[in-house]
Amino acid sequence: MVRDTAKVASSIGLDVRRIELVGFMIGAGYAGAAGSLYAHVNGFVNSFSFSSTLSLTVFLMLLLGGAMSVWGAVFGGILLTWLPERLRAISNNSELVYSLLVLAVILFLPTGFAGLFDLVRRRRRGRPRSA
Repeated sequence: MVRDTAKVASSIGLDVRRIELVGFMIGAGYAGAAGSLYAHVNGFVNSFSFSSTLSLTVFLMLLLGGAMSVWGAVFGGILLTWLPERLRAISNNSELVYSLLVLAVILFLPTGFAGLFDLVRRRRRGRPRSA
């Protein structure tokens, strides 16, 4: 609620800055726990463990799935894990197909696949079910 309507939240007496700070702290705690588990599993962590390619891939997972939805981000992660393996069969043009897919999603689905699923769900609710 606070993210979308900060003015409304502050008008009913909520401390928006404190709520956002607590949310940031919770996210940082999860990130710290994930980093701790990563270091424990691999035995070490250095600056080469996280390349720019990995950062770009995670960003694209959020972009394709939909950054405003948890399920969209999960779907984007599954898609970007599954898709390169399927495109390996056309190894000469796999990067081109991958790039065109990302470009098409950015242009035609600015809210990601989660936005598309929401749109389909809203349209189905508006129609009466057939007998």
